[in-house]
Parts: sequence; structure tokens; C-alpha cells
Amino acid sequence: MFFSFAKPLLNVGYERALAVDDLPEVPRRDAAAAQVERLDAAWRAEQAAAALRGGGDAGTPSLWRALYAANRGPFAIALVNAFLESAFCIGQPVLLRYIVAWLQQPSSVGAGLGWAAALTL
Repeated sequence: MFFSFAKPLLNVGYERALAVDDLPEVPRRDAAAAQVERLDAAWRAEQAAAALRGGGDAGTPSLWRALYAANRGPFAIALVNAFLESAFCIGQPVLLRYIVAWLQQPSSVGAGLGWAAALTL
């Protein structure tokens, strides 16, 4: 939340120029070799599926389908995150509208600022 995980690396970078050895190791699943293996397997599967679909455009392998097949999990997580962000971005002004409307209610005891105004009179 506060990027405190980067503080040790920033301290080293403040004292001297960073070298490759100063950087943390990349997790195995995110390493280039693992990504290439996953995409290669998905591409071979896409080529086999395209051969089964037949000739024409249907028989052409699609890189987009192979990328999706290789990264289905991260795509699903990104989709959920994008949906939640959109829902909150739309929901905030709607909720704020109701809060402001509640605060602007006429001065009747127990409603909005009217309650606070009744106490000051």
C-alpha cells in the first residue's frame, strides 16, 4: 500500500548506482523462460486446434487465443479488478449524491444537518 517493500532497494540506490545483483529475484512463474514455455505450449495447442477446424480463416491459428490460453488466470484476475474498479468509480458519486441529499434535508429532528441545526437553536 505504501511501497515500503521498495525501501531497502531505494536506500541502496541512494548510496550507489544499482547493479543487477541488487535487484530481487523474479518468481519462477514470472521468469521469461516459464512465460515462453507456457506460450509455446499454448501456441502448439492452438495450431493443432486450427488444423482440426479446417481451411480458410477458421483454420488459421490465432496468437490472441494462444496468449489468452497461456495467461487465463492473470486475465481473469485483471477482469475482476477492472470490474470492481469500474463499479466503485460509478458507485462513489451515486453514494455521495445520497449523502448530500440526506445532509440537505429540511430541519426536522433526526434528519441530516437539520438535527445539528436544531441543537444550536
